[in-house]
Formats: sequence, C-alpha cells, structure tokens
Amino acid sequence: MWLFCQTLKEYMLFVERVRLHAKTMTVGAAVHRAVTECIREGILSDFLSQNRVEVIAVSIFEYDEERELALMRKAIASEARKEGNNEGREDEIKSLIRTKLRKGKSIPQIADELERDETTIKALIQGMGDEVE
Repeated sequence: MWLFCQTLKEYMLFVERVRLHAKTMTVGAAVHRAVTECIREGILSDFLSQNRVEVIAVSIFEYDEERELALMRKAIASEARKEGNNEGREDEIKSLIRTKLRKGKSIPQIADELERDETTIKALIQGMGDEVE
C-alpha cells in the first residue's frame, strides 16, 4: 500500500510540474521539461526513463484534451449566461409593454418610449398572446 501511495504522490508531482510549465510554454515543451526534471529529481524516474516517449505522447494528448474540455465548458457557460441575459431583457421589455398597454398607450408610443421599432413591439405583443390582457 505504501508503494501505491508513493507512486500516486509522485504522479501528482509530475502533473503539477506539467501544469506549472504549461503556463509559460507550449504543452509539448512543458511535458518534456517535466519529464526531464522528474527523472533528475527521482520522481517516477524508473518509469519515466523506461517509457519516456509514451509518457510524453499520452501526457500531451491528455493535457490538450483537458484544456479543450475546459475551454468548451467555459464557452458553454458563457453562451448560457448570454442566453439568460437576453431572456431576462426580453421578459423585462414584455413587462414594460404590458404595463404601457394597460395604460392605453399605442404601439407607436410604446416603440418610441422603449426605443424599439414598431415591428419589434408588434412581434413581442403577438408572442405574448393572452398575457397582454
């Protein structure tokens, strides 16, 4: 059990090293440097020495995949926020339209006050259906 924990600890040190170097260099260069440093410092040295080429190839692939997934998650979250903001703005405009219609204002007046064109206001009113009454 001790050997497994030690190996896991050393693997974590290797991954931390790759991440640290990847902040200032390409992923490939970061992995090469981390492998060289770990071998020199006795971190997974036997394994890394015997399997250097495979470790580098797999590490670059996994790190790039991890980075791509993180970028994808970030883009999806950003798009969801934009969509939520747009829906919130549209709900707010619909609420204002409802209020102005109840006050007896015309579509041209509402469009002018909300700084929107009449076609947009008409489309929003039609989309609101029974909510207007």
